Amino acid sequence: MSLRLYNFLWTCLYPIIGLLLARRARAGKEDTARLGERYGRYGRYAEIYQRGSIWLHAVSVGETIAALALADALHDEHNDHPPIIITTNTITAAQMIARAKTRASITHIYQPLDHPAFVDRFLDMFSPQVAIFLESDFWPNLVTRTAARHIPVIFASSQLSQKAVTSWRRQASIARQIFGCADLILAVDEDQQQHFITLGATASHVHVGGSLKMTTASLPIDADLQNLIRKASGKRAIFLAASTHEGEDESAIAVAQQHADKILTIIAPRHPERADAIAVMAHKAIGQIIPQRSKGQTPDSGTALYMLDSLGEMGSVFDLADVVFLGGSLVPKGGHNPLEPASFGMPIITGTHIFKNEAEFNALFSCDIIHMIDQPDDLGAMVTSVLSFDADIKQQQAAAAKNYVESARQRPLKAARMIFAVVNAKAVDK
Repeated sequence: MSLRLYNFLWTCLYPIIGLLLARRARAGKEDTARLGERYGRYGRYAEIYQRGSIWLHAVSVGETIAALALADALHDEHNDHPPIIITTNTITAAQMIARAKTRASITHIYQPLDHPAFVDRFLDMFSPQVAIFLESDFWPNLVTRTAARHIPVIFASSQLSQKAVTSWRRQASIARQIFGCADLILAVDEDQQQHFITLGATASHVHVGGSLKMTTASLPIDADLQNLIRKASGKRAIFLAASTHEGEDESAIAVAQQHADKILTIIAPRHPERADAIAVMAHKAIGQIIPQRSKGQTPDSGTALYMLDSLGEMGSVFDLADVVFLGGSLVPKGGHNPLEPASFGMPIITGTHIFKNEAEFNALFSCDIIHMIDQPDDLGAMVTSVLSFDADIKQQQAAAAKNYVESARQRPLKAARMIFAVVNAKAVDK
């Protein structure tokens, strides 16, 4: 597909964009009060931002974690930096930014849809001094029209799944335009570095920078929540199923159903809006009402499964749990960031779908803290196996994992320095 054909399709789609957005809003996937932002209309920010902001683009929660870490690093490197805006696609990511305690001053706005007119409105409004795209979200107009205005384009914490690489190769023309216009690409590992060069990036612009999904500060811990869970678990072990997706919850529910006398199971779904449906499913399987954090319900000594359907509280449970299953890995979502649970020295169970964070998983495999399963039905057996490990061995594995995570914490600052170097160099060229 050419960029001209891509934009022709957007022209054809234009008459029904409003209907599509309204449908998404009814499904809870769009903020009804801010739908104008998806058209590139940002009048509400006119008094807040002058031209020349630093723009970071994320998609959803995982990319937002990286964006927040990088924003803090940019602030630390130059605390007199211009205002920072972060664009995202999801409500969950917007809520995360609103709750984040960052050193940098950040404003969230929703990404304009990739219609050329909408993108141009956005760029006219903010005219950022640099555009930083996190992870793997490469919208053709958002990237190329930014570059056409001589705004430095940077891809950070960048990676592509093998499926995405194959797809971009079939669209070689548009791929060359997108990846070829990048002034700097910080790939997560050497394999990803080669992917971007193959797809048209200038080789001298592509470097290995690692994933930025490790926040520079420790996750907050709520002592009251921990005491509540400790009291409910009693002498039982605590198993956390974190960031689960549809198709994974059943396996965690089965652990609760089969091992309630020895294990308190906690499910923290990736998207909290799924919690009610999970609670209903668990109620049918286990035969007891499932308490939900979002509704102020508390577990007790007879609770088999507790629903942590809240935001910003994972640190409390990572610090408390005995073993975690990290979701998005038993279904083809690519797996989630293992560095956060690893920072607490937790044994991590994962499925085989880990392509989004493969570099981190591979490094942690060498610490013996990662335990992979092939099938959802294997989860219960792996949980009980990990819980039976010798305490001294667990301690050694935890120390190795924490050391690796500490080295990963330095990546955002290194990325910030490279980004400012590119911005300064391009300013001189102008």
